[in-house]
Amino acid sequence: MAEPFTIYKLSRYILSAVSKEAIITDIGSVKAYVHRTTGAMLTSRGRCFIGSHPMAGAETQGIENAYADLIKGATVALTNPHGAPEAKVQQLAAFWEALGTSTYVMDPVNHDRTVARISHCPHILAALCARGATLGQEPMEDLQRLAASGFRDTTRVCSGGANMWADILWENDVAVRAALHDCVNDLHHLIDLLESQDKEGVRQWLIAAKNARETVRQQSS
Repeated sequence: MAEPFTIYKLSRYILSAVSKEAIITDIGSVKAYVHRTTGAMLTSRGRCFIGSHPMAGAETQGIENAYADLIKGATVALTNPHGAPEAKVQQLAAFWEALGTSTYVMDPVNHDRTVARISHCPHILAALCARGATLGQEPMEDLQRLAASGFRDTTRVCSGGANMWADILWENDVAVRAALHDCVNDLHHLIDLLESQDKEGVRQWLIAAKNARETVRQQSS
């Protein structure tokens, strides 16, 4: 089985054909890693690399599942730790904005910490919900008959490609582990509330969750 192209390998492959005036970018979900590897290599060879991460996508993969407005209305994070000229950053931003997106310049480490909490960790928790459905002794027929929109919507994103997501979690492991430790601690807190029969505490926990969702989603709504 042929080893797939990584961003780094593809960049080395195209390097000789890329003008020093060109802007090279990517659409990877992790930015610090790509700058340590691909960005550092391209910069050392006199090329301009600025990272991009369109915050859009679906659980389906392949060109057959593409559609024209996939990224319309999305935010694209731009990362520039190698110090590309501001004019180049603005050129890349104009490219993305011409496709119907908005752009947001970030430090790559801060980007990775942020997406660990609003993208990577939610994917893991969706996978955990899917796995958890089959970890008990309930008959599969019962699970299948009763699984409705709540299960479908909560677990949808974990249908994404396992190979791609394994790479994402490996490349962003420090930030992902920090986010997961916080989630585990919060789950232990909920378990403690249930074990102590603290119904009001559970209610407040759920209210805090609802408020957190509405606050985080406020800017994009």
